[in-house]
Amino acid sequence: MQTGYNPAIILTAFSENWEKTRSHGIGNEIIEAQAETLGMLLERINTSWNDYESKFIQKLSSISRKHEIGTAVFGDIDIEEHKDWEEKVCRKSNVNSFLPLWQTKRIDILNEFLKLGFKAKIVAVNNNKMSPDYLGKELTIELIDNMLKDGIDACGENGEYHTLVFDGPLFSYPLKLKEKEKYFNSHYSFIEMTLNST
Repeated sequence: MQTGYNPAIILTAFSENWEKTRSHGIGNEIIEAQAETLGMLLERINTSWNDYESKFIQKLSSISRKHEIGTAVFGDIDIEEHKDWEEKVCRKSNVNSFLPLWQTKRIDILNEFLKLGFKAKIVAVNNNKMSPDYLGKELTIELIDNMLKDGIDACGENGEYHTLVFDGPLFSYPLKLKEKEKYFNSHYSFIEMTLNST
């Protein structure tokens, strides 16, 4: 938005059964509420990792035609392999790719994120790279300092962790979250979140 774009659609990938997002383990109701408070349309795909790319291209192409969208925005910072993939799927979908954070210092991104008033909780961690004790914690300057002391990339750019943004200057209302149980697989630990209706 600061560079003149007008974001209108969020594209989110879900697991094959549609229950949770592919990487973050976040349920439908939260993603729907997030799109609503941001005032954006929500488009979804359900996919395994095996057919992720083909389904992503198919959906992005469809969105481009249906909504006359010419650019897809990605949040990657400096991993060339990620940028190459995004440029490839955008070419095949006949849209432009835009990475507004590209080559920005990671700590500067976090500091700006917090200074602007955005709020996020850690909802997934890579078991090989950080402790499940971080699950459910809100991103703060103090938490970032702790991660850096623990040798963790504070932006999670290498897949150390994933977050859920629940408030900020673009939100018309904050998401009220309720933490449920933690669950694990061989590589990642997650904390299940629901919307708190009270």
